[in-house]
Amino acid sequence: MGCDTQTNRVKEKTRQQSFNDFLSSKNEMKYRQGNDIQKKEFLKQFEVDLSNYLDSIQLFVNWIGQIKDIKTEEYGQSTLLKFEIYYEPEKYREITFECSHIVKTVDLESDYLYNKVKNMSNYSTVYVDGFIKRKMDNSVSYYSDVLFTNHISYPHYKFNVVKINNELTADTLSNNLRKALDIDFEVMDLFKQEFQKKINQKERDERVKSLQFDSIQAVLLEDEKQYSQRIRQYLLNDFMYE
Repeated sequence: MGCDTQTNRVKEKTRQQSFNDFLSSKNEMKYRQGNDIQKKEFLKQFEVDLSNYLDSIQLFVNWIGQIKDIKTEEYGQSTLLKFEIYYEPEKYREITFECSHIVKTVDLESDYLYNKVKNMSNYSTVYVDGFIKRKMDNSVSYYSDVLFTNHISYPHYKFNVVKINNELTADTLSNNLRKALDIDFEVMDLFKQEFQKKINQKERDERVKSLQFDSIQAVLLEDEKQYSQRIRQYLLNDFMYE
């Protein structure tokens, strides 16, 4: 294992721990609020801080957890794959990623996520790349606020899985792929702005061209292109089908 690979893994482990520390510190602050008004204002500001924090992380890479409740549901000619990934960073705290993925039933045999997850056992350890879903206003998308109201100690995030394995894979994101992903997020933000009618199609196309999207895609390996494509598709789905 090369030094760069080891360094990248340490960075990702540190990012997962940093995220845990962020939530832990907010949890402690919540209990220091002096009255109900202060608590409500604190929780409102927490959501803003969380959104900003996730913007800085952008993508989780090789985060460790356990998978459970793997199931599928049929909807006409489509199949909905559902599962949860969770972990306990400390006692009395649990983070849950609620994952759903819909695909045409005729395409199941070629679908990356379906073929990965169907061979996994409930409660097995997984390593996952992905990101928390966001709403049109960039706020965090939670799963069933009616049931899971504690967004700090026991958050249930809607989550997009880009890559998943039962073992920590030897490969990490290459420099080219990392550059491509930065561009992916910028490109899809432009599509979102167009969808919101903040910019027109001509402005979007000009700004996408300036990002040199095609040139960076051209140097990616095939599996990296697919990884990048999944990112863009999830980002599109998040604001098109909120």
